[in-house]
Amino acid sequence: MKKIMLGVCALSLVAFTSCKEDATAKIKSENVAEAAERDASSGNFATISFEEAEHDFGTIKNGTPVETIFKYKNTGSSPLVVSNIQETVRIKATIEGDPNAQQQQPMVQQPAAGAQSIMQQPARKYSTQPGHEGHNHD
Repeated sequence: MKKIMLGVCALSLVAFTSCKEDATAKIKSENVAEAAERDASSGNFATISFEEAEHDFGTIKNGTPVETIFKYKNTGSSPLVVSNIQETVRIKATIEGDPNAQQQQPMVQQPAAGAQSIMQQPARKYSTQPGHEGHNHD
């Protein structure tokens, strides 16, 4: 245990003594000027703003085509380039059914006379022995 502690101390001593150089001496003045210019212009972004982000069509009849236009403008200080649009907008509508359309009843097919429904058929037995997969052994 003493050897491990001695090794850790020696490694720490080497690490701390190798960092004697002044880090500020390595900074280039042209990089500082570029960073200052970049930081000064970082607030110049394009910002998209919608007049309305949600449109409610109200109640419309089923099958009636409707459309709307979402108007937007750039409220930022840089030009807005519109590409790969993934903006979130909402559309609401209540769809009213056609009162003249016939209401469809669910089709339930009754088995023919003398035939058994699936629920009345006996369960089939399948072999679980190797080499007999898929063989029906009724």
